[in-house]
Amino acid sequence: MKQRQPSNNFQILILLILISLQSCGLYAEATSEVQPNACDQTGELAVGRLAERAVLVILGVCGVLVVLVSMERSLAMKRSRRRTKKILVDMAPAVETGEIDTLKSACSGNQSSLAKVLHYLLSLDKELRPDQTLLLLRNKVKEEGDQLKKFLSILATLAGTAPFIGLFGTVLGILETFAAIGRSGFSNPAAISAGISQALVATAAGLAVAIPAVILYNYFVRRANHTVDEAERKATEVLILFGRM
Repeated sequence: MKQRQPSNNFQILILLILISLQSCGLYAEATSEVQPNACDQTGELAVGRLAERAVLVILGVCGVLVVLVSMERSLAMKRSRRRTKKILVDMAPAVETGEIDTLKSACSGNQSSLAKVLHYLLSLDKELRPDQTLLLLRNKVKEEGDQLKKFLSILATLAGTAPFIGLFGTVLGILETFAAIGRSGFSNPAAISAGISQALVATAAGLAVAIPAVILYNYFVRRANHTVDEAERKATEVLILFGRM
């Protein structure tokens, strides 16, 4: 049995965790070097901002991933649509004349979901019952759907985790701000307000990553579902015309 390889999504999550751990280590090191009696309120707030910046770096990586996955899936969807249009034109004469060899030849040179489904079913040497053909058709269509949805789990993961990463940065910033208030009082209200404002930037950044990720995930899933539904419908029609169902 073929051993399953770790998914790219899992590898990316491991990378983000390592970055988070490194950022937390830098924050802990900076905090340990700060002496409460030797620092003023502004210096204490600067330590909190270090953690917030580390969180913003992580969110920046998440934003880059959203852009890269979206570009890759957009190009993949365009290629799929172009290949589907081509196979529909190439297979039309074979469907009209009923020449199965010509149809198989047309499908073998095309990488669209429809062509791969038809080529797989038409290349089976064993005589199958209609219900068996339908089962194999649906299994192959599902396999093609999984290929079209490749990497979309990354968008779903980032859409769900980015707001919490941003909230984590905000909590760290606000905790540091209140700690500074407890040690120094309200002697510098402007610095305190700036610290709280800076802390909220992390939450805004998390939402700025998550909202496009959700929109793009839903868009690409809908496109993929439409593609495989059309492939299943057209493949069923062709198989019926050729007496395979």
